Amino acid sequence: MQVPTGLVYASLMASIAIGGCILTHLQQSGFTPETISIGIFAVAAVSMFVPVLSSSLYPTLAAFFIFEMCVGAYDGVAGIIRSKYIPDGQMGSIMNIMRIPLNILVVVGTKMEGTYSHSTCFIYCGMWHVITFAMAVMLQRRSVTAKKVEQRGKKNA
Repeated sequence: MQVPTGLVYASLMASIAIGGCILTHLQQSGFTPETISIGIFAVAAVSMFVPVLSSSLYPTLAAFFIFEMCVGAYDGVAGIIRSKYIPDGQMGSIMNIMRIPLNILVVVGTKMEGTYSHSTCFIYCGMWHVITFAMAVMLQRRSVTAKKVEQRGKKNA
């Protein structure tokens, strides 16, 4: 059976677009970018573990579509968070430095695929998303703490 690669690609791209629409809806519902990123990383982590737990085509394909929706939502929320926390004058330098660990993860993931089973690779990818989930929780807590401190300062002024 020949895989309809064009249809698969188009479906994954449509999933990214749907993720962007979901992000818009979440923002309009009043969720903060930090809170949205927590949900994105949690859902992405779960979707990476589905191919480990199921060898069936449809759950795995659904997990990939859900993961691509997370990618679409992440693209928008990452830009908002970047603009909120990284000064404009330093954005280029900081983002270039942050590409180094990203590229290391890409190389490691690519090399793993040729060495380890697919399940092992998905476990590692899922764990990387769990780590980003934990970091998003930390960012959200710091954001809430900073808002409380700011509000106290305004009351005392």
